[in-house]
Amino acid sequence: ILTRGAAAKIIASMKLGAEIAPALVTDKAPFSDVEPTNVFAGYIAYCSTKGYISGYSDGTFKPYAPLSGYAFAKMLFLPASQ
Repeated sequence: ILTRGAAAKIIASMKLGAEIAPALVTDKAPFSDVEPTNVFAGYIAYCSTKGYISGYSDGTFKPYAPLSGYAFAKMLFLPASQ
């Protein structure tokens, strides 16, 4: 099962490369449920800034929630703003 956080990691790795993406960090919680210490926080912050992903209307991202194939395809091919 692919999670939303793992999807952000995959997208960041595809965009930046496997050498650069693991170095992504953030000092600010990108969403209310994603602390800077979360294993996916750097990836989520990068993807959110670039518009590849978006959170929920309540300000959360739910990094460990399962992701459907359709939702993952949307992340891959459409900016979150569209």
